[in-house]
Amino acid sequence: MKIKKYLISAMAIFLMGSMVACQSKPAENKKAEEKKEDKKEEKKEEKQVEKASEEEKAATIKALEEQKKIELEIPNLKDSDKQSIENKYANLISSVKEDKMGKEDVLKLKDAAEN
Repeated sequence: MKIKKYLISAMAIFLMGSMVACQSKPAENKKAEEKKEDKKEEKKEEKQVEKASEEEKAATIKALEEQKKIELEIPNLKDSDKQSIENKYANLISSVKEDKMGKEDVLKLKDAAEN
C-alpha cells in the first residue's frame, strides 16, 4: 500500500511539473516574437532617417575631394596606397550622393574632412 501511495504521489508531482513546463514554453515564444517585432520596428525607424539637403551633400563632397587631394600629395606614397585612398574617398562620395547616409552622418563627415 505504501509503495502505491509513493508511486501515485510521484506520478502526480511529475505530471504537475510537466504541465508547468508546457505552460512556460508559450510564454518564451511570446517573448521571442515580441523581440522580433521590436527589431522590425527599430529597422523601420532606422529607415526613416532624415536625409541631407543637396547643399549639405555638395559641401560634404567638396570637403571630401579637398581632403583626398591633400592625402594624395603626401610624398613617398606607393601606388597601392594611392589606390586605396582613391577607393576610400570614392566610396564615401558615392554613399553621400546616393543618400546611404543620414543628415547627421553627412554633417559629421563634412566636419571631419574640413578639419
